[in-house]
Amino acid sequence: MAQHDCEVQAVLGQAVILLTSSEERDNIVAVLLVTEFLNSHDLTQYMSRKSMDNCLSLSLKNPNQLVRAMSLKGLRSIRMHPKKVGLLQNWLNRLLDSFLTPEPQDLMGLMKIVGDILCHLGVQGVGAFSLQIAQNLRPLFDDDREDVRGGAIFLYGNVIYSGGRRYQPALRKHAFWSLVPLLFHLADSCPAVVTKTKFTFLRCAILLKWEFRKELFSRLAWGHGVGAESDIFMYMVESNFTNHHQFFMQALIYLSSPHKNLKLTAMKFIGGILQDYFGSLCFSLKTDDVKTLRKQFEVLKQEHDSVSRKFYHNHLDDIIELSQSVTR
Repeated sequence: MAQHDCEVQAVLGQAVILLTSSEERDNIVAVLLVTEFLNSHDLTQYMSRKSMDNCLSLSLKNPNQLVRAMSLKGLRSIRMHPKKVGLLQNWLNRLLDSFLTPEPQDLMGLMKIVGDILCHLGVQGVGAFSLQIAQNLRPLFDDDREDVRGGAIFLYGNVIYSGGRRYQPALRKHAFWSLVPLLFHLADSCPAVVTKTKFTFLRCAILLKWEFRKELFSRLAWGHGVGAESDIFMYMVESNFTNHHQFFMQALIYLSSPHKNLKLTAMKFIGGILQDYFGSLCFSLKTDDVKTLRKQFEVLKQEHDSVSRKFYHNHLDDIIELSQSVTR
């Protein structure tokens, strides 16, 4: 709410009045609103820290447990203690260095701490760190450990919204390049990873302002089987109509994935692009792209599993035709 330009002054004023109400329901609604507005960097324009401190301190005596808990959370907010921002940013900077070590220790613990710091800092406090975190998380999407890739994918969904307006363009670009990996992890062998991927995939679609966001939500929430897969594929490709070739080239990497589900999904995706957007590929791909494509396909011919070999033979003519059509 505080991040979407609502009428802070009017709503905040009403919330403060409701905190003194004798109705428990009013108190709960009010304290939730007040603590939400602590995420707004404009808060001190409408209410001094001292007044906010007094307001929340009085609510610590409220008979309702939720009101007391939320009041305590508000009193611990960085908006009430601005000096915490620099300390948390320094700590976050040191944690980011830990991602760059050859074999980071306790990745799950590291991501948990980073996530907690993001919550405390809010949009205004994270800033440039958001893009660094996103860049560090992206390689972990394909980690062999289910908990690590699930944790990285879920945290990524929060990170892309943590940079504020200044860094949103860069985060949008990064989210775009994460679409193919996320799409494929919707078919991950781990159900928990699939659930977390749905959350992040939808958040990317919202950030990128896709045309079919409502339909995508419906399919991610309740869709199953080939029909849902086909629809999600269509929503993604049609919402990025001029980027078929970029998705196509990204997907090629997954043809050599050790994860069977990801490899199979990549084959379906590549086959769908070849079938539905062949003309676009002929226009958009370059000769170096086709060389990469042929190299990846030749590997499939040598695979032991029949699915890979069948995919190779089914699309060999398409690859040959692409090679002849692309001359740039």
